[in-house]
Amino acid sequence: SDTGSAKLKAIRIYQDLLAFHQNDKDKTAFIDADLQRLIFGYSQAVGPQKAELYKAALERFASQWKGNDLAARAIYEWASVEHNAENYLTAHTLAGQAWDQYPASIGGIQCYNLIRQIEAKSAAITTERVWNDPLPSIQVTYRNVTRVFFRAVPIEFEDYTQAGGQLALSTLLTMPPALEWSAELPPTTDYRSRTQILPAPKGLPKGLYYLVASH
Repeated sequence: SDTGSAKLKAIRIYQDLLAFHQNDKDKTAFIDADLQRLIFGYSQAVGPQKAELYKAALERFASQWKGNDLAARAIYEWASVEHNAENYLTAHTLAGQAWDQYPASIGGIQCYNLIRQIEAKSAAITTERVWNDPLPSIQVTYRNVTRVFFRAVPIEFEDYTQAGGQLALSTLLTMPPALEWSAELPPTTDYRSRTQILPAPKGLPKGLYYLVASH
């Protein structure tokens, strides 16, 4: 009943666009308007089944217009919903299909970038600042990594205070470590982050160290 509603005006614009292009010999403009309509609808919709309905609509769209480059954009939108829901394996599979079928299209390139994002390696290290008996653990939160490498780099307290507790990584990597070691990590086959608890190494002399870690 609100004729001044921006949403109502937008819906009517999409209806007008689809009606205007429905008899085009080249269906590109019609297909594009229909995809934009779906994207707009998803951005405005509410309800617990919103994502499932949107994914089903995109699946129908991609099947209906299979062979047209715009189908790849629909698959990218579908994969993005799965990615945002942390269903990374499903998103990777969908994006891979679009990249294989439509590699030169905008949607195909978007899917390729999403694949790179899903496959990106990451590792974050957390441990206690003071190590005493009993030794603490090292917590590694990682993704797409199967091994992590450590260096314990000794530093004099005076040098530490003069640097304000912040030495550049490039400087630390030139300093000889007191101890180097590595640990294997269970693979993250679903592309999700995983946390592994590792024991701190034994045998480090008492002193001040930087713990340098890398995958």
